[in-house]
Amino acid sequence: MRSARGFTLIELIIVIVILGILSVTAAPKFLGLSDDAKNAVLKGYAGALETGTKVSNAKLIIMGLEKEHMVQSFDYPNEIIQGCDAINVCAFLRGYPIPHEDTIEALLDTTENAFAMIGNDRDTIKITFDDNVDDSGNMIRNQCYVQYHRDQITFEPPVITVINCK
Repeated sequence: MRSARGFTLIELIIVIVILGILSVTAAPKFLGLSDDAKNAVLKGYAGALETGTKVSNAKLIIMGLEKEHMVQSFDYPNEIIQGCDAINVCAFLRGYPIPHEDTIEALLDTTENAFAMIGNDRDTIKITFDDNVDDSGNMIRNQCYVQYHRDQITFEPPVITVINCK
C-alpha cells in the first residue's frame, strides 16, 4: 500500500511567506490603477472642454457673435454646439461658454453619466465623479476633478485645470 504524502508544515509556511512578500511588493501597483484610470478620464474631460470651448468660440466668430454680451442657444438651436437648443439651453458670454451645467455637459459631449458637476460660484464649475459627491452635493475629497473657470468680469478665455486623484 502506498502512503499518502502531502506537504509538510514548513513547506506550507515557506510558500505563504513567499506569497506575502510578492503581494506586499505588487499590491501598491495594482491599488493605484483606479486613480490612474480616473486621472485618464479627467484628462479626457479636460480635452473635451478645451476642444468644445475652441470650436464654440470659432463658430461664434464665424457668426459674428463673439462680441455679444450674452448668446443663448435657444436663439441658435444646435448651431453653436450640438445638443444646445431651446430645451438644453447653453449660454455664451463674449464668445466663450459660461460655467453652467447644460453648457458644460454639451461641451463634454459624452453619453457617460458617471460624473457630477458642482458650481461654487458664477465663474467656476467642477466636474468630478459621482462617487466623489455626497448626498448634499458637496465633494467628498477636494481632489479628483476638472475645474472650468471663466471670469465673467474680465471676459478672459476660460481656464481649464485638472486636479488629479491621489
